[in-house]
Amino acid sequence: RGYLGNKKRDLHEENLEHLKNTEAVFLEMADNFPGFAVIKCVDDENNLLEPEKIHQSVWNEVNLIL
Repeated sequence: RGYLGNKKRDLHEENLEHLKNTEAVFLEMADNFPGFAVIKCVDDENNLLEPEKIHQSVWNEVNLIL
């Protein structure tokens, strides 16, 4: 992320409306395409889960296909 210089977020990450629209599109895709899965990456208090927990959730979904 060195291209950001001293910024913490890129152009898209700074645009909250863009992020909300992106989320809405992905959730709609998950509803409309049976092969899509939504991986929960935050806990009930909206804190980001540890990478290992997210990794395990992804693998659980992958194993349903294999």
